[in-house]
Amino acid sequence: MFETLVITLREGLEASLAMGIILLYIRRSGRMELNKYAYLGLILAVFASITGAILYNALNIDPENEFMEGSIMLVGAVFVGSMVVWMMKSAKNVSKDIEQKISAIVSKRSLRLQGLGLLAFSFILVFREGIETVLFLAALSLRFSETGNPALNLIEGVTGLLLAATFGVMIMKGMLRINLKLFFTGTGIILLALVASLLANAIHEYSEIGLLPSSAAEISIIGLLVKPETSNQILIALVALPVILLLLDSWKPSARVRDHSTEESVVQRRMRVAQEKRARTWKVGAGLITFMVIMSLGSVLASSGEEGYDPKPVPVTTEGGKVIQQLIEMNEKEGEVGTMQKFSHETEGGHHVRFFTIMTKNGPKVAYDVCYICPALGYYQTGEEIICKNCGAPINIATIGLPGGCNPRVLKPTYNGTSIIIDVTELEQAAKYFN
Repeated sequence: MFETLVITLREGLEASLAMGIILLYIRRSGRMELNKYAYLGLILAVFASITGAILYNALNIDPENEFMEGSIMLVGAVFVGSMVVWMMKSAKNVSKDIEQKISAIVSKRSLRLQGLGLLAFSFILVFREGIETVLFLAALSLRFSETGNPALNLIEGVTGLLLAATFGVMIMKGMLRINLKLFFTGTGIILLALVASLLANAIHEYSEIGLLPSSAAEISIIGLLVKPETSNQILIALVALPVILLLLDSWKPSARVRDHSTEESVVQRRMRVAQEKRARTWKVGAGLITFMVIMSLGSVLASSGEEGYDPKPVPVTTEGGKVIQQLIEMNEKEGEVGTMQKFSHETEGGHHVRFFTIMTKNGPKVAYDVCYICPALGYYQTGEEIICKNCGAPINIATIGLPGGCNPRVLKPTYNGTSIIIDVTELEQAAKYFN
């Protein structure tokens, strides 16, 4: 929830800042005839980014294909991570570097060459952010494929881009000033945390299909990074940090005020101070409004982090080497699935082997309360899904009984119509999964 808005806002703001620097330089140099080339590069970059998104959707990648899912996440993480590192290194001189490149372009003798160079330059700067956004959203869409809403994602994406464009216009008009080094460094650190989350998801997907070796200790660490709750916290920080930097920077007096410069007249100084106060007012206003949005976002994400139904395991008794456990009826309100029941058997070695049952219209679903690759934390139920407590992977109840990955380990009892019957020997052998 809100992942699309946050990503498009952040990446769109980077593109807006780049275009703002280009247009400001053109205006200061008095070469307004070059504006059309910069805008044409912007338009072509937007269309190229949209084309990239359409081509990705045309691939129709199956979210259940762990290899493809992991690969997309890996590519997105590596691509965005490298761009963030480059931006953090270049943040101090990003404005100066862009202006130097524009100066080299407009120094060409032919107006046509100047225009084509400026078109290509603006295209590259914007398209870089556009394709970065496509890759990032592609990885996130696979991560949240079970809960994604295409219509809501579209609304969020458009809203994020409109907000970014608004901030870009305010910056270009001088109504809002941003310390680019602080902005790119601060948001870059948070984006690297999100990149780490995507890398962890890629490793998790590869581990599910056995492409990478894994252990319970390793997956327990990865599980912390791949949980939706972790991604939500990173996304909130991604929005909050730039706002905090914006507010802190707004109270800093300009360098000229600190130096008590005497190179300007009284009238010029009054005009400059008035402009600085106006910019500070816009900055504080934008920061406070965004802070309110963050608080709303945080409350929504916090309320969406409920763990669902997780019953306490009930100890079972044995009779003649068998466990015979009566099952409750299917939940009539659900119509498809009942409520999870959890049970526990204490082995001769003192281990507690947990298993659970869920009634469906096709009979009971029974499995051990432990994943094939994750530590023995178990599952909880949300509607017609069970969720791995370690990594947050959703498992459709209809697929319980299939081996591998984050599916619960297979348990095969017999069912007599009202109760399940399990051989105690099988439960004793399963003790190794709960060490």
